[in-house]
Amino acid sequence: MPVAVRSQTPAEQQEFLVKALHDEISPDGVLALKRHAAFGSLKEIFPDKASAWCKQANVNPDNCVAFKMERAGIRAEVVLVREGNAYRVLRCNNVRQMAENG
Repeated sequence: MPVAVRSQTPAEQQEFLVKALHDEISPDGVLALKRHAAFGSLKEIFPDKASAWCKQANVNPDNCVAFKMERAGIRAEVVLVREGNAYRVLRCNNVRQMAENG
């Protein structure tokens, strides 16, 4: 959770996340990632950023996977951290912009 939002109520934090992810993700963007993105361990996909991102979120980089795609000078970034049998979004940036229809 971003520092600016941590002091807010759980309902306010949830509203922030829903709005933020809505602005970053679209079905067409996810489809483009599925078809064209590089996928692998966080350390492999973002070796220069993995440590800092995980330190900021207080998670182990070995528990993370990532997607990366570049198009028209924009880079999409998705990082997921494994928690038990599920994954939680750690970072999501520019997925909507990867949609093939613009």
